[in-house]
Amino acid sequence: MTKIAFIGAGSLGFTRALVRDILTFPLLRDATLALMDIDPERLEFAKKSVQRIIDLGNYPATVSATLDRVEALATDPHRHFHTRPLGEVGDQMFEQNKTYLPYFKRLTV
Repeated sequence: MTKIAFIGAGSLGFTRALVRDILTFPLLRDATLALMDIDPERLEFAKKSVQRIIDLGNYPATVSATLDRVEALATDPHRHFHTRPLGEVGDQMFEQNKTYLPYFKRLTV
């Protein structure tokens, strides 16, 4: 099973559209979707929206939500992808969060 981390998942239009697309691929239908955002209210809404997509599409995928980037990007031998809305963050984020730079360089889609 593949784990896909969505950093900035509270950007709901981006998250929903990408989840719908991802789940159309047979190899990703059972993915674990790890949502992360700094806004708890938006994160909870995103989780409910993604769960609704999973339920309506009858996908075997699972969804989790966290406010912690490290948790969302937790080492998992099956983790292959990390996403983030590029229009909302830029080089400034890397300067402020150099701890995460190895993750982003390796995993950003």
